[in-house]
Amino acid sequence: MTASPVPENFPAGSPVLDTFACAAAWRDRQRRGLSLQPAITAEGLILGAGTLLAKHTAAAWAPSALEADAECLLALLAIAYRRPFEGVEASRVLVKVHAAGRALAAGEPVRAAIHLAHAGLGPLPDANAALCLFLAETLLDEGMAPDALMKLATSKDETIFVKSNPNHRPAGPGGGQFYSPTDGGGQADQSEKKRDSNMSAEDPVTQKKRQFVQRNIAIAREVAGKLNVPVENILGVAAIESGWGGKNEDARFTREGNNYFVQHAHSKYENGTMFNHAGNVEMSTFATPEDSFRSFAESEKNLIGGVRDPEKFAQRLQNSKRFGIYENGEPVPNYVGDVAGTAKKLRAFITEKMGG
Repeated sequence: MTASPVPENFPAGSPVLDTFACAAAWRDRQRRGLSLQPAITAEGLILGAGTLLAKHTAAAWAPSALEADAECLLALLAIAYRRPFEGVEASRVLVKVHAAGRALAAGEPVRAAIHLAHAGLGPLPDANAALCLFLAETLLDEGMAPDALMKLATSKDETIFVKSNPNHRPAGPGGGQFYSPTDGGGQADQSEKKRDSNMSAEDPVTQKKRQFVQRNIAIAREVAGKLNVPVENILGVAAIESGWGGKNEDARFTREGNNYFVQHAHSKYENGTMFNHAGNVEMSTFATPEDSFRSFAESEKNLIGGVRDPEKFAQRLQNSKRFGIYENGEPVPNYVGDVAGTAKKLRAFITEKMGG
């Protein structure tokens, strides 16, 4: 599903979106981070770039802490996951979201997270799904009917469309096309275009490193500044602990819980917990990767604050016995070298990204 120019079969009476304003709003959403699977936050049930699936209600008398319009919820999910939610599956999702809301109202966030997991939604199919979901949310806010949105979600070409406003400057050289914020609402930076065109010629390992830096550099810079350490130190340990942002097969906590630093239950900013396959270790889950980074920085600031040398930085972490430790308590032999070496190898990608 992609954002595309408006076709002739766009539902009649659909709202006209200001493409330039959409691009600005999308940039703002991206800065807040992405939630690749449904997550419960202070605002409510979110997915993608902060799209609100169910609003949190603080009314003490309400039996459920989540308020959702069933038709809108199912239409948004259809856009996000590129398939309709119907029959038994739709009923299960609605029941589990309602159950999660009841658990929240009862002051039981862990049980709410379990109900949400049992809805069986899973992660978004790809990063573009978050953009499509944002556009779908905007269309609903502008007055599109949920059934009309559902028709877009189930159309044969699997495309979600936006009508451009002729009274505003188009977001890019395509006129009415909605452009990704990476081109700044106008002509894309030529160095970015060149890098993108060259990525197909890169080996998978190089692509993985570049994509990891691109995805996490903003939050890494934020926490590195607070800790007074180099950005590569933060990205180095995050890459090792998260399996490159969930790319590695054994990085389930990152893929399913946005947990980038193997943080155990009761970490700051967590929105729930999950267990390992054996069921004997409880880990934190986070609404976004950014929450995991901030939690790591605040919990470890006295340990690694001001430690700029990558080897000493990694050694401090391992000596704490919270990082680079086997289940039997023994240190992982290559941990310090792996973290420090990864940090050094990411410097070129960091310089490339920060230097434009």
